[in-house]
Amino acid sequence: SNITITGGRFGVYIPPSTRGEIILNKVIIQNSSQWGLFSESSPSLSLKIISSKISNNARQGMYLNESFFYLNNSLIEKNGEEGIDLHIDMNSTIKNSTIASNGEGGIETELGNINLVIENCKIKKNGSSGVNLQSYESNSMVLLKNNDISENTNFGVRCALHAPFHSPYFSKMVTVEKTNLFFANGD
Repeated sequence: SNITITGGRFGVYIPPSTRGEIILNKVIIQNSSQWGLFSESSPSLSLKIISSKISNNARQGMYLNESFFYLNNSLIEKNGEEGIDLHIDMNSTIKNSTIASNGEGGIETELGNINLVIENCKIKKNGSSGVNLQSYESNSMVLLKNNDISENTNFGVRCALHAPFHSPYFSKMVTVEKTNLFFANGD
């Protein structure tokens, strides 16, 4: 709590099979030569980031694998690639946060056993899409509710083919409520 981490290859590195709960509260992670926060596969990990800022990292702000993830009241901005990159087997809630001005997508995930809620966020001015959802081989649940998804270079929400699937694929797993605001996205 209440610390700043600057530089290094990883701002924060979480090794494989880490167990228990990690809470980052009022933490700044910035200027890493690779990833701001990198988490290996840790199915028994609960990672909570609250009132924090992750910015200006050369690659992703956060690169997360196989765990529980909670983000609230935080700023993820100006990272070289995605702001938040979630991989398979993630149970995630992202709320009341701003994900902006990242070099590629704001939030990216593969739909491989993903349970993801994105609520009350500003996802703006990212270099690719605001939210990038990639097909995978298993089912998932994604809910977008009360978000401002605007001024992203490409799509507000992009549903991308990365693995073969049977129709209807995205419409079964992704709910975009009418309470979202989409404005001035490139496509």
